[in-house]
Amino acid sequence: MTAMTITKAEANLVEAVEQVADGGERVTLKRAGKPMAAIVSVDDLALLEAIEDELDVSDAKKARRHQKKIPWNNLKANTT
Repeated sequence: MTAMTITKAEANLVEAVEQVADGGERVTLKRAGKPMAAIVSVDDLALLEAIEDELDVSDAKKARRHQKKIPWNNLKANTT
């Protein structure tokens, strides 16, 4: 993975994007020596989003399994 300062990335944005799009690299952007953001390929972004979606579905299934059942009469009484 390549790292560069945000200032350098601003001055060389085309180069950074080419490294990602053409070279398959990931570019970490740093400020004061600390990683702040990253430039990743569209394929990497799609993979990250798919993983995030899968985790969301898994979390929803777990929450549903542990959900307390509320009797219909209680729901009905609270809505009228």
